[in-house]
Amino acid sequence: MYSSKREVHALVSLMSQYGINEVVSCPGSRNAVIINDMYESGFHLHPVTDERSAGFVALGLALATCRPVAVCVTSGSALLNMLPAVSEAYYRNIALLVISADRPARFIDTWDGQTIPQLNALLPYATTISVEESENDKTYKWNELKINQALSNLCGNRPGPVHLNIAIEEPLFDFTTESIVPAQKVSTHRPQCHSPIPAEVISQIETASLPVLFVGQYERGASAPYQALEENDTLLVLPELLSSSSDWHRTTLLEQVVGCSDFHPDLIIHIGGNLVNKHLKNYFRQCHNLRVIRIEEKDFYPNTLHHLDSVIYADVDSVLKQLSTLTRPNDNVKHWKSRLSLRTLQNAIPMLPFSDLYVMQQVAERIQSGWVLQLANSTTVRNATLISDFAGLPIYANRGTNGIEGSLSAAVGYALGTDDKVLAMTGDLSFFYDANALYNTELPANLSLIVFNNGGGQIFRRLPGLHGSQALDKFISASHPFSAKGIAETYNVKYFTCTNEDYLANCLNEFLSCNGSYPALLEVFTSTENNEQARKAVEKHIKSNYENNIY
Repeated sequence: MYSSKREVHALVSLMSQYGINEVVSCPGSRNAVIINDMYESGFHLHPVTDERSAGFVALGLALATCRPVAVCVTSGSALLNMLPAVSEAYYRNIALLVISADRPARFIDTWDGQTIPQLNALLPYATTISVEESENDKTYKWNELKINQALSNLCGNRPGPVHLNIAIEEPLFDFTTESIVPAQKVSTHRPQCHSPIPAEVISQIETASLPVLFVGQYERGASAPYQALEENDTLLVLPELLSSSSDWHRTTLLEQVVGCSDFHPDLIIHIGGNLVNKHLKNYFRQCHNLRVIRIEEKDFYPNTLHHLDSVIYADVDSVLKQLSTLTRPNDNVKHWKSRLSLRTLQNAIPMLPFSDLYVMQQVAERIQSGWVLQLANSTTVRNATLISDFAGLPIYANRGTNGIEGSLSAAVGYALGTDDKVLAMTGDLSFFYDANALYNTELPANLSLIVFNNGGGQIFRRLPGLHGSQALDKFISASHPFSAKGIAETYNVKYFTCTNEDYLANCLNEFLSCNGSYPALLEVFTSTENNEQARKAVEKHIKSNYENNIY
């Protein structure tokens, strides 16, 4: 049976018509009528208790399904816990619908529990479309229109987070209605330009000495345009690790050698989101006689590389397809494609001590197609750029805001939405921060997790000059003596551990073979000294290979 709330009926009816039926649900009384009607309507509900985790689970689910996903929370502070995931979705153009139940506005600041101002609580990342219970048919039709507006915005050409706030009056729990009252969907049409790059920019590309397509985080997939760009040799494609291109080795190589390289592009087409390769970004900022044309999907004016010449507001997919039709080869592009060979990176792993990088390399040699990587921020995602065997695998990370929160939750959400094998790799701080991701009654069996535990934040050991701070260990890098074992056991996750090469050799295959049968966690204990030694050895080897032209 359904609730008696007309606006809830309209929400459920319209979500179904817009094809939004994946919902991460959080417990609560005020949102119970929404959850009930979604359940009765056959929506696919995923229960998650911790709202902060739930937002990232929904984000990962949206990435896996390539569809908008909703997360439904109760009133009050529950909504505020959505902000980290909403900001991440905003910067990564992920269609995330936050549905919050609300209490009548007249009770705000009257000491009613879980009653706070919820309108625009998620600004500036998502504005609120608010609906209150209607007193007559005219008001109901207006609410129906507002729900249409929210869902239409979510499913538009430029996806991102949308906040829909539903105020619900008491009495709440009248489940006596036999069917949902259908709502009217308003059709919307957003024509797209299939050739958004003007002729003058095409001419600049074709006459440039070394034109570059520099790709930051871009998760919607573009294999056909990327392949065509590789074949036509018009632009040197420099994709990052999170660009959905298997040629990210080029940016990894340049990241290590730009200080001793004669690499001087004169035109950059810049697309995609945040960047992992900080040195390459800074190198471009220092280049002379460089023009940057930014392809932007939001109302931004980003001068990321400090040489902004123009901004084209367009859908990135359309831009890539148009660029892939260019047919004027450039000899300098061919030259640099040869110099930035994948083999240079493949030969870059020398004999390493037991370390995070050593473990990553051993893992990479054992996983093939059918695996998806979910990487935590800071050291983990940077280390992954050095592992050539990861090329060709789908790779994701929360680089919208680059925070440590939600990495594991996003991996859980992705695993819920796919039959692929999901391998999440995280440092210890990110793991403990997001350990509630494992507090999930539907924890998927296709989730495997590696925790690199070196007793604190490894990334802080790399920052120049910070070692001089007496507060580094306890207060900055958050050194700790903790293990993930108890958490894994609490949530019925199969636990493995290793502290050296022999232990790893004995358990790695068994750990990976668990995937599909039950979730598993491998905790790797390494030292900061070995980790830094391994990183420096790999970076030195890359430079040596490059300088000696080992292709």
